[in-house]
Amino acid sequence: MNDRTAKAASGATYRRCGLTAALIMGLGLLGGQAFAQSADVTYVQGSVDLQPSGQPRSEAFIGDSMNPGDSIITGSDGLAQLQKANLADITVSPGTVFTLRQITGQNGAPQDVLSVSLGSLAFKFNQLGGKEPLIATASATAGIRGTELKVYAGADGSSLFVVQSGKVVVSGASGTPVDLTADQGVEVNPGGPPGQKIKVLHGQVNYSTWNAGKLDALLKDPAGAAARVQNQMQSYIAHIDKLWPEYQKEYAQLTVERNKVDELRKKEGQKAVSDYFTKNVLPIQNEAHGLFLNLRYYTLSALSLRRYVLGVMYVRLTSMYILNQLNPNYQNFLQIYHQVVAAYELSVVPHLVAADI
Repeated sequence: MNDRTAKAASGATYRRCGLTAALIMGLGLLGGQAFAQSADVTYVQGSVDLQPSGQPRSEAFIGDSMNPGDSIITGSDGLAQLQKANLADITVSPGTVFTLRQITGQNGAPQDVLSVSLGSLAFKFNQLGGKEPLIATASATAGIRGTELKVYAGADGSSLFVVQSGKVVVSGASGTPVDLTADQGVEVNPGGPPGQKIKVLHGQVNYSTWNAGKLDALLKDPAGAAARVQNQMQSYIAHIDKLWPEYQKEYAQLTVERNKVDELRKKEGQKAVSDYFTKNVLPIQNEAHGLFLNLRYYTLSALSLRRYVLGVMYVRLTSMYILNQLNPNYQNFLQIYHQVVAAYELSVVPHLVAADI
């Protein structure tokens, strides 16, 4: 990319960022948070931080609440337990990044997503009432039809789902979803399909040991690990590129309809406004809000992949090869790393706002 192209891309990025921020502020009027269910902190031990969306991290305390966009981050000695609306108990293990997100469900209503970028979580669902959240990692999502499971997210972006009771449906970026029942597990590499089901006895998996194996694989084949992350990033970008023009179209139509409401209020009064809003504005508003949730979900998922997976890879490998930076393994990794970062900056960063970063 020459200087002129770079400057043009940079300018387009900032203009698009401003448009995204304006749309987000406008859709804030839709009241999407009313659908959200918070998760309350019921126990903390060691180093545990709460990072509200768009705000600095601070120490977490019992009684704190998480809302969509908020994260719990545990240190190497940290442990946290959360309760989500009497629906689920969540245990956040040491060295874990857990975020509460939202996406539009199949029925068009917002659906909570329990997301782990790095580390491990244990879930115990107290009841199954048709409003179960999704569980997401950097490489997969899981639909819950069971009561107890553990989720492990590795340093290379891979994940492992282990079901203790009930049924869980695990989907990767590609391939056929896998149904798991009690004492079954499946691994998913970033950008790929779920692997073969494996038999996993209760308490058999140790996260530290499992993740150490992922680190060994990363150090043995850095370029291969980066390529898998690249595939996952491309999957997120494909969703963003599809949703963005749909979102713009619905928001533009929503703006037109809101202007009509203002004119109608002046001419015919509030009664006519109420009828018109219900018939013409509300359906578009709901559609726009659904697209907004999905766009934000994939944008923030890409941000987490860049920050907690690819970024950690880069720091670890740069430290390892600091005295041997011409090593082919490191150079091959860097080539893919820069490709992923370039695609991320071009296609994801324009949809972020300052509070995200």
